[in-house]
Formats: sequence, structure tokens, C-alpha cells
Amino acid sequence: MPTLDAYDQRTFKKINRPLKSILFESYVNGLISFSKNFKGKIWMEFMMVKGLNDDEESLRKIQEIFNRINYDRLYINLPMRPPAEDWVTVPEREKIELAQNILGGISLDFLEEEDFYSSIEDDLEAILSIIKRHPMNQHEIESFLDQRRCKNKKEIFEKLEKDENVEKVQYYGLNVYRSTSVRR
Repeated sequence: MPTLDAYDQRTFKKINRPLKSILFESYVNGLISFSKNFKGKIWMEFMMVKGLNDDEESLRKIQEIFNRINYDRLYINLPMRPPAEDWVTVPEREKIELAQNILGGISLDFLEEEDFYSSIEDDLEAILSIIKRHPMNQHEIESFLDQRRCKNKKEIFEKLEKDENVEKVQYYGLNVYRSTSVRR
């Protein structure tokens, strides 16, 4: 899903932390070009970050760019998992509603259900593989283990907590497990 959550090089760099060789203008031109040539449906994502792109001026600048992209649906996403940077937080409800009004997008709710899958047979190794790409909260891990009919969930959680490559953090009242081996 293509993402647009910035309106200039500074905000692009701050939110997305791209390689230095990737310039915002080139990124936007690529999105525009792709959207004109792609024959399927394009669903866009806008990651809203408190204090960075959640004010009316920023949202209007971003909307000007969205107006140049041929997309079918826009999702307003929020940093619901522990972000790589501690300063990243969820905007207030009023700001989210403002974004919905200006951008016309659909706001994704907190704690959306996700189905995780892994072809790795060992339950612990499967979780470790997933959290390298995508942090999981305790409920998601339990659900994943239930789908796999795991009988030793307690042991899995104990191993996760002892693993030096796994970090357990509290985020919005949930225990979230993420890999420390991929942190930038």
C-alpha cells in the first residue's frame, strides 16, 4: 500500500527515515506516475503523527499532493505499535477528525485484528520471524498460538522475555514484543 504522509523533504525525512538518496519530490513523482499507469485499484495510506503532520496547514499541503494521485481509497493510519522513535505519538481525536474531513480518508481504529501467518513450524521461531518485521502485542501472540494449537504458551512467553533480541514494551496499556535486532 503506497504511503504519503509528508508534504516536503523535511517531513518526509522525519517520518519515513528514507535512504539519503531518496528525495521527496522524486518519491511523489513516482507515486503520481505509477497511479496514472496502474490499471488496478490503488489504496493509499496516510500515517498521522502528533505535532508533525496533524495540523490544518500540513493536512492541506498533503491534500494538494493527494489531488495529483489517482487512488481509490485512503486510509488514515495512526502509530498504534511502539514506533522506532520515542517522540512519535497518536494525535488527539479532534485532529484525526480534521484529517478525515480534509483528506476524506477512513481512519483505522485502535487494536485492529490481524491474522499473522508463518510457514515456520516451531512456534517460538515463527513469532521471532514475525516480530522482526512487525511488532506483536500479547493478545496477537496468544491468538497466533491458539491458531496453531500451541499447548505451551506460557513457556513461549517466558522464552520471549529472556531473549536478548526481543524487547517487551508497554504501549497504550499493552505488552508489545518487538525485535531489537532490526532497530535503526
